[in-house]
Order: sequence, then structure tokens, then C-alpha cells
Amino acid sequence: ATNMYRAGIKALNIMRITGHRSEKTFLRYIRQTNEEVAEELAQHPYFTGNSLKVAN
Repeated sequence: ATNMYRAGIKALNIMRITGHRSEKTFLRYIRQTNEEVAEELAQHPYFTGNSLKVAN
């Protein structure tokens, strides 16, 4: 599950494959270091300024 999660597959799709019914239980199996979380967030469009803008 961790490798699929790291590859960018959505948690709900992985849960369908693994048979987990609750996200709480599923997340017990996802192993990410603080550094991995920080790197993932740093690359996210929200933090890089590349996020979509909503028209007013």
C-alpha cells in the first residue's frame, strides 16, 4: 500500500484493492517519514504557486 501511495494513487483506490473500509485503518499501513511528507508538500501546486485560480 505504501508504494502505491507514494506513486500517487489515491487512498480510496488503494483501499478498494486492499479491502480496507476505513481510512483510519488504512493509514496505519502507510509509512512515510517526516522528510517524505515535507518533500511531497513542497512539490504540491498549492505551495509552489502553480495551483488553479478560481474565477470571481
